[in-house]
Amino acid sequence: MNSTYNDKLVSFVLISYNQEKYIEDALLSVLEQDYSNLEIIVSDDGSTDNTKNIINVIIIIILFSWIIKKTKA
Repeated sequence: MNSTYNDKLVSFVLISYNQEKYIEDALLSVLEQDYSNLEIIVSDDGSTDNTKNIINVIIIIILFSWIIKKTKA
């Protein structure tokens, strides 16, 4: 069975904590890719800034996994 290049799933995994200055640019740069078979996974460590709101706005544009987990520190 031969698979073509576009059959391969590409995963973008972004780790964030209080990244309101950068998270929008990071997510939009993924969305600007020509490749269509991709997924975006964002893991946020309980940001206390505007990161969550920015992610929620971008979720409307495209579905992606968002994990919020506060690490024990």
